[in-house]
Amino acid sequence: MGSEGVFRVFDEFPSGWNELLVSEVCEINPTQIGKSYPHSEIIYVDISSVSRGKLISTQRIPIESAPSRAKRIVKDGDTIISTVRVYRKSYYYVKDPPENTIVSTGFVVIRPKKADKRFIYYLLTSDQFIDHLAANSTGSAYPAFNPEIIERTLIPLPPLPEQRKIAEILGALDDKIELNYEMNKTLEAIAQAIFKHWFVDFEPFKDNLVYNEEIGKEIPEGWEVVKLGEVCKVYGGGTPNTNNPEYWEGGKILWATPTDITSLGSPVIFDTERKITEKGLKNSSAKLLPSGTILMTSRATIGYFAIAKKPISTNQGILSIVCNEYPSNYFILHTLYIKLREIKQVANGSTYPEVSRSYVRNLKILLPPRGVLNKFNELVEPIYKQISENEQESRILTQIRDTLLPKLLSGEIRVKVEEEFWQEVKQLENINRDKVKI
Repeated sequence: MGSEGVFRVFDEFPSGWNELLVSEVCEINPTQIGKSYPHSEIIYVDISSVSRGKLISTQRIPIESAPSRAKRIVKDGDTIISTVRVYRKSYYYVKDPPENTIVSTGFVVIRPKKADKRFIYYLLTSDQFIDHLAANSTGSAYPAFNPEIIERTLIPLPPLPEQRKIAEILGALDDKIELNYEMNKTLEAIAQAIFKHWFVDFEPFKDNLVYNEEIGKEIPEGWEVVKLGEVCKVYGGGTPNTNNPEYWEGGKILWATPTDITSLGSPVIFDTERKITEKGLKNSSAKLLPSGTILMTSRATIGYFAIAKKPISTNQGILSIVCNEYPSNYFILHTLYIKLREIKQVANGSTYPEVSRSYVRNLKILLPPRGVLNKFNELVEPIYKQISENEQESRILTQIRDTLLPKLLSGEIRVKVEEEFWQEVKQLENINRDKVKI
């Protein structure tokens, strides 16, 4: 912290750049819903709706049924950052939102007025700035920062043309990542539509339905009703002692937590934020599970899924379903999607809702003949192959962006811009010179 309650996060930057308080270039939480709000319905964005720059979901809610936290109005170019547990990186750059888009008061809304909007987004969501906000959060269970922390922080600003160029470079990478994310959502929806057509509506089998007393409805002849645990193995997870460095330092075994799953852009997982050692695995309830395992979040935030693309272990907040060739993990994954409402309804727990391993093992599912599932797999395997390829490309692009971002924001890497860039450099140098005289 600098003098008079001012924070300085970025110490080194080129001499031609200016340094200003965020409050000098941005408005913080500028507008919110009032009594004269004109819309009867809102598109609501909660903290759980965003993760690491991705918009995962929204809710359409009648204004009279809106939660009390649905207050903040957002516009194109706003940056939103969760003030609670900021280390989880629930932030998003708002692009062309419908007029009735409202976000939770759990977000701080930052609206640039004298800087490039996307440049400000990258600056304020950089690891360096997020670490600054986390360090200035208060509270133990749900640490939160006061939005004034952002207002009182100094940030380095290159001339506007250079801001735009930096934002353009980083934005091009993010736009491709977002395109892959949207493409994967479409591909996943196609796979789910095929599943529903075959295994919920029974369209290809309607001429051969028989009544099944166990589940109280008609199903195709020759199909069985089985418990999930009879055809797949269901495992819980565990956490090695976090005070023992031998269980963590230098670990190479993937160790997934619910946050790893909820932050995914696609239902496939290649990596985890934390890893454990062989000793950590042996001295905990964590298990090494094979590639192809289905992971399901089972505590607090229930019902997020991913297929592991590498051997993996998990903590206690995830249930893992290991399938054989028959039935395939694709079939079981989409079965669980269909069963999700039922699964959530049975969740119980005093502190956090939780789905038990025994419940999932006893979950009744339909099991079609092997030939039917083979044909289904032939249709969906290419879809999931493309999903995996898109996700792999996005991971590479993310690594490139994360490598470039601090270098561009610090001026370690400079970008070439048009002549107006140098005109603005000269103007900023004059401003700085005048400040020195004062």
